[in-house]
Parts: sequence; structure tokens; C-alpha cells
Amino acid sequence: MLVNYCTLNEIGAILLVFYINIIAEGKGYEIFFPAGMFSALLCSYVIGKLILKQPLTEKKIIIAGILVGTISHYFAWLFASFFMTLCYFIWDGCKSSLNEPPIFFWDMLYMGFLYSFTSLIFFGWFSVSWAIASGFLISIFFSE
Repeated sequence: MLVNYCTLNEIGAILLVFYINIIAEGKGYEIFFPAGMFSALLCSYVIGKLILKQPLTEKKIIIAGILVGTISHYFAWLFASFFMTLCYFIWDGCKSSLNEPPIFFWDMLYMGFLYSFTSLIFFGWFSVSWAIASGFLISIFFSE
């Protein structure tokens, strides 16, 4: 059941990142493919393991969906920063249009809240509702 929940949320993350890459101005948003996928996997697994225990109730599914849909944005920014910092130090890439280095991981620990708040305003409706729908789908089709 937990694997199915993580898989469904991974699919939602992939769809959201595809959409972001289509509408976003500038370059560099492809870093969110691995970041969004790792974030969705981590949040779905940990929150699903803690909250989505049998018997599944509507309240548990909604709470887990809200938590996965919101917390995954913060971790996506953390993972993106981590990957960009690695890219900068290893290949001297991932620079801004002004040839500046990316925001470093330690700064992103607190700046990630601002960035994730902004992404939640624009894309939170999708990620939260997708995570809730994923929970209801696994409760219908994959209940133990």
C-alpha cells in the first residue's frame, strides 16, 4: 500500500515539474526533476508510514495528503539547492545568468521556507489535491 502511495505521488511530482518546465521563464528548472521526485518519495514514504496505517479513515488520508502536498515543496527546494551546489562545485555549472553561484545549501535551509511558500501559492492546489486523491485511490484499490 505504501509503495503505491509513493508511486502515485511520484507521478504527480513528474507532471507538476513538466508543467513548470513548460511555463517557466529562463533556464535551470530541469533540476526540479530529480529534486521533485526525491522530495515526493521522501515525504510520501515518511508521512505515509507515520499516518496511513490500517484502518484507513478519511481523516487520516486528508491529513496525510495535506502534509505531503505542502512539506514536499520545502524539500524540493532543499534538494534542488543541494543538486545545484554539487553541479557548481563538481562541474563549475549551474550558475545564474549573471554568472553567480547558486544559493548554497546552508542558506537554503531558511530561504527554502520563502521559496516553498511562493511555490505553494502557485502549485499547492495541485500537489495537495493530488496527494489526497492518491490516498483515496490506494484506500479504494489497494486496501489490505
